[in-house]
Order: sequence, then C-alpha cells, then structure tokens
Amino acid sequence: MAVQGAHLYRMIYRLNVNFRSKLVHSTSSLAISGQVEEKTNQLHTRARRPVPLLVEQPVRERARPYSATAMSSSTDEKFPVLDGLRAISILLVLADHLLPIGPKVWQLNATAGSMGMSLFFALSGFLITSGLIKNPNISEFMARRLARILPLSFVYTIIVFLIFSLDPKALLWTNLFFVNYLSQYLNGWNAHFWSLCVEMQFYFAIALIVLIGGRRGLWVVWPACLAITLLRVYGEAYIDIRTHLRVDEILSGACVATLYNSGARLRSVKMVMLAAASLWAITGFPLVGPLQHLRPYATGLLLLASLQHGAANPDTLLASRPMRYLARISYALYIIHPATAHGWMSEGSLMAKYLFKRPISFALTFILAHLSTFYWENRWQFACKQWMQRRRVAGGTIVCAAAAKDGFDVSRTTATVGALAEQCKGAAAKQNAGSDETRRQESLPAASVPLITLRRSNSASLASQNLANRGEY
Repeated sequence: MAVQGAHLYRMIYRLNVNFRSKLVHSTSSLAISGQVEEKTNQLHTRARRPVPLLVEQPVRERARPYSATAMSSSTDEKFPVLDGLRAISILLVLADHLLPIGPKVWQLNATAGSMGMSLFFALSGFLITSGLIKNPNISEFMARRLARILPLSFVYTIIVFLIFSLDPKALLWTNLFFVNYLSQYLNGWNAHFWSLCVEMQFYFAIALIVLIGGRRGLWVVWPACLAITLLRVYGEAYIDIRTHLRVDEILSGACVATLYNSGARLRSVKMVMLAAASLWAITGFPLVGPLQHLRPYATGLLLLASLQHGAANPDTLLASRPMRYLARISYALYIIHPATAHGWMSEGSLMAKYLFKRPISFALTFILAHLSTFYWENRWQFACKQWMQRRRVAGGTIVCAAAAKDGFDVSRTTATVGALAEQCKGAAAKQNAGSDETRRQESLPAASVPLITLRRSNSASLASQNLANRGEY
C-alpha cells in the first residue's frame, strides 16, 4: 500500500512539473506574439498615417570672413587632399613669377611654373568633371563657374586697364577670355590670364558635351585628351598658351575623374605616387624636350595616387589647415600677384628687388587675396547658392509626398524638392486632403520646403513613379 502511494505521488509530481513547464512556455510565446502583434500594429499605423513634408527652414547667412567653416568648403569636402595639391600648385606659380630659383641657365623658374600650372589644370579638370558626373545640371554648373571666376577677374581688369594702364582693347579681349589667341593684347598686367582663357573655354566645351550626351558624353575626354597630345607632338608644342595645344592637362584630370568615380583604384599607391611625382618633375623641365608631352599624364597619375593616399590617410599634411587656407585663397593669389610686382616693384638691384620689394609684394598679395576671397568673392558665391536654391524650390512647386494610399512612407532617403518634382510631377494631388497636418504643410511658402524624404512601399506606387519619370503622370 505504501509502495502504491509513493508511485502515485511520483506520477502527480511529474504531471505538475510538465504542466508548469508548458505553462511557462505558453506564457512566453503569448508575450512574444503579443510584442510582435503590438509592433506590427505600430508599423501598420505608421504606414497608414499621412506623410508629412519634412521641412528645414533655410537659414539666411551673410558672407563671412575666414573661418573654419568657410575654409572647409574650399575644395570638395570628399577630397580634402586636393587642397594640399592646389596649395602646392599656387606656391610653385608664385615662386616662378616672383622669385629667382637658381641660375637662369638651369631654367628652374620655368620648371616650377609648368609643374604648378599642370597640377592646377589637372585639379580643375578632375573637380569639374566629378561635379558634372554627380549633377549634370548645366545651368547650375555655369552659374557656379561664373560666380567663381568673374567677380575678381572683372574687378582686377577694370582697375588695371582703366586706371593704371588705359587699354580698352586689352580689357575687352581679356574679359571675353580669348586673349590667349591674341597675344598682342597680353602685357605685364594680364599675361597670366591665358590660363583663365583655357579654363573658361574648357567650361563651355564640356557643358556642351554634357548638354548633348549627358553623363555618358563625359567619356569623350579620353579620346579628346589623346587627340590634343597628338596635336602637340605634331606641332612640337612642348608648352603653349593656346587652348588646343594646352587643354590636355585639364583633360587628364577629367580622365582621372571618370576612372575614380567608376571605382578604379591603384595598387602600391605609395610607390606609384613617388614614381608619378618624379615623372611630373622631369616632364616639367624644359630641357627634356619631347618628354614634356607626357606631363599631362604624369600629373594625372599623381592626382589619382594622391586621391587614394588621401582617402587612406585623412590626416596627411596635404589636408592640413595651412594647406586648406592656401587652397582657399589660391585663385585670388593667382589673379592679384602680378599687380604687386609690376612697374617700380620689379625694378632696381637684385638686393633691393628681392630683399626689400619682394617681401612687400608677397605681403600685399596675401592681404589682398584674403580680403578678396572672404569679403568679395564669397558674397557672389553665396548669392549663386541662394539663386540655385530658389530655382530648385521653384521647380518643385508640385511636391511629391503621397500618403499610405499611394504607398509612400517616411524613410532615410532624402531628395531636393527640385529633383523630386522632376520625378514625381503632379503626385501631390494624391496627398490626403483631409489631413490637417497636410493642409498646414501645403500652406507653407515654397521657399521653406527645400527637403523631402520619401520611401516607396509597394509596386503600385512604383508604377506611378515610372509614369512620372516619363512625364505622363
């Protein structure tokens, strides 16, 4: 009897344990399923809410003097190493024009000048082409370029040719950026403007290429670069100021842009960088003769290696604060420096010229360049940015921001109003008209809606976007 009682007790105990374990498992499952259901309901409710416009009020700023913020925008923020290369290029040009570099027979001044200009041109070609790859809007491209070049160049030429040296014809052809083909109008005041002529003519040419062929048309820079080099070889033009015999230095940077933006990378970057820098220096030396035809390609290779080196070493000397500052004021330094070393400032004995007058020329050049960059040029560039913002907002008067019925939801992806409006014309009519929040956002002025974030959540909405892209919406 006792044995049977003990056996019955064990059975009851086992049943109790099993029941408790099943109860705990069931409770956990219910809790988990409840959490999942609650999360699902939250997501469903969120998906069904009307999508608000995410508005960032534009901040009105004034053109500021030199600051860390202004300095950081000197060159594309994704390529800080290019600031160092730009600083090196302007220092080489200033050394060529303002200092004696060794005995004349060695032609080191000419070497420094050709090296500096080739690096400057390659940088320009890279940045211009990279910008057009990312944003092929020709109107904005030309507006940015003109706002960068014209304010200082016009003021400089007006002052020197109407006050210091009256020459209306030189003023005209210099400001039309064609004086590199009319050398009779070049003198000590505007001799350096030949490079701006090459730059501006390149801007118009590449804008036309993008206007006709879009982004794909930019690959024409490769055959164009080779064609210009062949012209130089045929004409034995080792170094020239005419665009059709010099623009391959800009086109080499444009070729680097197409490679770099397509993901091409070098191996053994440090070795390539050292070899390219050596070849760049050699091909800039006038006494090497035909080897100078390789200067654009040596510079392009150095640029590509420097980009990879800078990406792997963000704290490199090329991206340091002094280099960034020099890069920021480099354009003004280039435009202004001949005026501070002209006339009486370039006369006298070697001691008087280089120990007394040249330090004054350098000081004046840097002071005027600083003032021009941060108190004159900045205002025009900021005005250009404001114009582009207003233009984009005006193009996005009809804003694509549909609610869950159209499958949209707020996400991390952002787009400017102008670009979004081009893709989704007329889709704003689909917005929930009964939502107070929607009506409040739609009543905002257009200038206060620069950004929108949307996410496509179903195939029906994707079909409507395809119609909008074709302009059939």
